[in-house]
Amino acid sequence: MGEVSWTTDAGLAAANCDGKTLWTGTVDRGATVSVLLAVNGSDDAIVLLNPERRPEGVEPWHPFFNLLRLTPSGDVRWRAELVPSETAAKCFYGVEWRDDGSLRALAWSYDCTIDAATGRLLHAEFTK
Repeated sequence: MGEVSWTTDAGLAAANCDGKTLWTGTVDRGATVSVLLAVNGSDDAIVLLNPERRPEGVEPWHPFFNLLRLTPSGDVRWRAELVPSETAAKCFYGVEWRDDGSLRALAWSYDCTIDAATGRLLHAEFTK
């Protein structure tokens, strides 16, 4: 098997390899993919589900575990821990790789570092 590449279109994620689609979809009913990041040294991807398009039954005041790591078959390897003291949105609204290779996730009031291997919240700095 060759190298897996990830794409997103119309809110769906897709894992492709050697010109074939391995998997396409989203993880939660009604949720859409807003950010998709390849994981260096792995075939997995980091996925941020759109915080404005929560799955059926997840109300705005409910915790929404919307940052996850997917395998090329669409299985969830982990869902990132939320900031326990976050009271506003109770989800993440941004994610990116930092220059040092760490995973940065933005919550409403916090700038966070997430362990890319486990989804564990390593650090949360209050910003507002």
